[in-house]
Amino acid sequence: MIFKDYSNIFNTLDDKERENLTLEINSILEDAWGKFPDHFVKNHILKSEKVVFARNSDQCLAFCCVNTKNILGKKVFYIEFLVVRKKFQDQNIGSLLLHSVIKKQILKNIVKIWFYPFEIMFISPNIRVITWIAKFAKFIYPNPYLSDEEGRILLADDVTWRMAQDLIRRSDMPNRKISREGLVLEGSYEYTPWLVYDTNSIPWSRTKSKRIYKFTERYLDYAGREGKEFIVRVQLNFFSILKYLARSII
Repeated sequence: MIFKDYSNIFNTLDDKERENLTLEINSILEDAWGKFPDHFVKNHILKSEKVVFARNSDQCLAFCCVNTKNILGKKVFYIEFLVVRKKFQDQNIGSLLLHSVIKKQILKNIVKIWFYPFEIMFISPNIRVITWIAKFAKFIYPNPYLSDEEGRILLADDVTWRMAQDLIRRSDMPNRKISREGLVLEGSYEYTPWLVYDTNSIPWSRTKSKRIYKFTERYLDYAGREGKEFIVRVQLNFFSILKYLARSII
C-alpha cells in the first residue's frame, strides 16, 4: 500500500490536478458515505492543510484530512475526516492510514515534543480506534481503560471540557449537545442518518473486555443507532511516542 499526501492543495496543484483529486475524493465519499455536495468537498476537504490518500495498484482506497487548530491557546493536530471504501473497511486500512498520518506529524515535531506534549483531537464513534490509541497515549479522554466495572468514567477535566466546547462552538454545527461525562457528542448525523453504524458494521474493540463493552454501550449505544460519538483529546509525550512508533497496528 502507498500513502500519498497533499499539502495546501489550492496553492500547490493546478486546476486539472485538483479536478482529478476531486473525482477520487467524490468516488470514495459516495462509496462509503453517499453523495455530498461539491461545496462540502471544496470547503471541508480540499481546503484542509493536508489530505493523505491510501492507494493500492488499482485504485484509491481511503483518505484522511488533517488541520492544525489553536484551541484555548494550544496547538492541536486535528483529524477532520477519515473515509474508507466500504469493501476495505474491515481490512485495517483506516488504522494504517491514521498511523501513517500521525507518525509523519510526530517526526516533523519530534524536538518540540521533548518539551511539550503533542496534542491530538478528533471526533469519532469508532471505539476500536479509541482503544488502540489509548494503549500508548500519555493522556486520553475519554479513556475506556479507566472505566469502572459498569463502564462509567469520571467527568472530563476543566481544560479538556473547555477545549471540546470550543471545538464544537467553532464548527459548522455549533448547537450539538455535548455531555461532560465521556464527552459524548449528539446531533452530528441529524441530516445524514444513513451514516450511523448498522448492526453489521459496528467497529467493536479488539480488546476483549466486559468493561470496555459496557463503556461502549453506556456512552455510544450502538444498538440504539442514535449516532452518538466521542470528542477525543489525546496527549503524546516523548516516551509514549517511542511506544507508539514501536507498536504495530492492532
